[in-house]
Amino acid sequence: MTDIGLSLEKTVCSLCPQIEAERIRKQNARLSEQALWVNAALGILSSQVPYEMATSACRHICKLQLLPPSRTVDESDLYEEGLRVALSAPFMVGGTWRKYRFPKAKSRQIALTWRRINESGTGLGQIVYSGAPPHAIRDYLVSMVCGFGPKQASMFLRDCGVASELAIIDRHVLKYMQTLRLIGKSEAEKFTSSIYRKVERVFADYADFLGYTVGSVDRAIWIVMRVAQRGLLACA
Repeated sequence: MTDIGLSLEKTVCSLCPQIEAERIRKQNARLSEQALWVNAALGILSSQVPYEMATSACRHICKLQLLPPSRTVDESDLYEEGLRVALSAPFMVGGTWRKYRFPKAKSRQIALTWRRINESGTGLGQIVYSGAPPHAIRDYLVSMVCGFGPKQASMFLRDCGVASELAIIDRHVLKYMQTLRLIGKSEAEKFTSSIYRKVERVFADYADFLGYTVGSVDRAIWIVMRVAQRGLLACA
């Protein structure tokens, strides 16, 4: 392992106890159905756009009372159109008026998810807090939530206070794993669903080696890499 890798790992390990303590404090708290819908919409909106843009877009449609969905499933076309109009208008992002990149596609995904959940006869809370194995819940969410892949579903479940053993393999974690030579460059470049699960298993073994949950190590890496990434990219 390089000196950069050792330094990163040391910093990650120093953060893990605090993150783990916070996770334990929150693990028994259940989110309301409304909060679950907001988190699900945020996961859909955050794909392929900066996270700050996604959170601003989510706040925007919440203010317009478009989350959680309150109409009947028969009116999903009207709901989709309401979302599209809202996401097409400029809104404030970090003190600047900006427009969301994919108003039509994301409106469709949120509305379709709403229809699927309603037609299944369940609510998000029944799915998330079912007590089923975390990987099974994640797979079901991927099949039900339009726009969710393993990463988005894992992030959603983590925000809901469950499934701390699921990894959120994003570009920060991939860069960290490459720097520590846990994975090769080819695995990061061709990131299919099967490779995601393969990398997740490697990450789980690494977290076990450090002695912390996958979620705690994942979160610590995200924090460290956001600070260190510019320097790392210069050295890569």
